[in-house]
Amino acid sequence: MTSWNANSTTATASWQNVFTTDHPLYYEVSVRLEDGDGDIVQWQETTDRDIDIELKTEKIPETGATLEFSVRAINHAGYFETVSANLFVPGSM
Repeated sequence: MTSWNANSTTATASWQNVFTTDHPLYYEVSVRLEDGDGDIVQWQETTDRDIDIELKTEKIPETGATLEFSVRAINHAGYFETVSANLFVPGSM
């Protein structure tokens, strides 16, 4: 699930209940602009099941932008599964 808070210019992604296992997992999170303008977050490791990213308003074009979130869940044996989601962030038109 993804969401946008315009007041704080914060994008949020949550993957609670997305990956099911009886074993501990850690996650690698990547976020980038869809137009390929570089990574905002590049494979940040975490054990959390969500992430908040405060965007600088100059990174968001006036017409808005789509953020691509990728989350890779990795178990202790190194097996992994990746899920992705997009979030449209409105610009300041």
